[in-house]
Amino acid sequence: MADPAALPHLLSMLDDESPVVREALIRELGAYGPELESEIARLDLKLSSEHWRQLALLRASARRQALVAAWPEWFDLPDIEQLERAQSLLAEFIEDRPRPGYLTKLLDELAADCQSRAEVPDSYELANFLFEERGIRGEHADYYAPLNSSLGHVIEAKRGNPISLCCVYKLVGARLDIPIDGLNFPGHFMARAKLGNETVIVDCFSGARFMSLHSFREMARRHADPDQFLVEPVPAKSIVRRVLNNLMHAYSITEDAASIDILKQLATPLEDSTSRD
Repeated sequence: MADPAALPHLLSMLDDESPVVREALIRELGAYGPELESEIARLDLKLSSEHWRQLALLRASARRQALVAAWPEWFDLPDIEQLERAQSLLAEFIEDRPRPGYLTKLLDELAADCQSRAEVPDSYELANFLFEERGIRGEHADYYAPLNSSLGHVIEAKRGNPISLCCVYKLVGARLDIPIDGLNFPGHFMARAKLGNETVIVDCFSGARFMSLHSFREMARRHADPDQFLVEPVPAKSIVRRVLNNLMHAYSITEDAASIDILKQLATPLEDSTSRD
């Protein structure tokens, strides 16, 4: 951690508009990590409302820079690891909380708890564990909130959007050797799994409702050719691109142009997808 004795001097420069000074402040204050506020309180440093605003702007800038720098590191990982690493990076960005390894820890705990209840769980038992016993479900009241795309928050708050719930289902399933794929249906992401010898569609947002392929085709035929969504599993990069689309929409509601610009930058190297949710 950075030297607390330097903190008063650094904070005294918050009014400096020089790009060089502000770049240095981003770097130096970033070294304090999540303990910055507690250090300010411990040292009894009095900041004006304007200084708090400038501090928030600097931290947001540092958060965006860190995300862009780390983003390419997951591109060459195996598919399931791509999804988890990308989601971990996005969770830290959305929540503005650097918690390395925290999402993996939460997913590990869910898998271990599920396995303690059923030694060899299947896709139905896992869905029942996550979305009934643990009470993780769709967020209706604040559907477009960015936090609904942060898997760490989704697990802890037990609320999420369709794609985040499916990602939790898929990532916990991978730990239990339960193959779960995404189903890139327009406007409402779902999951595809095996139950015995039958392929089933799982709507995680709607209480983990299981549908047969026949039921899914009947439902989907009103919107598009259903078989186009069943040809191949959705790769992690397509899932992440759709998450980014959701986030860009969420930040457009709050008029957070800076975050939208960063997310567009992250989306550029990923395959194109225009769907949300």
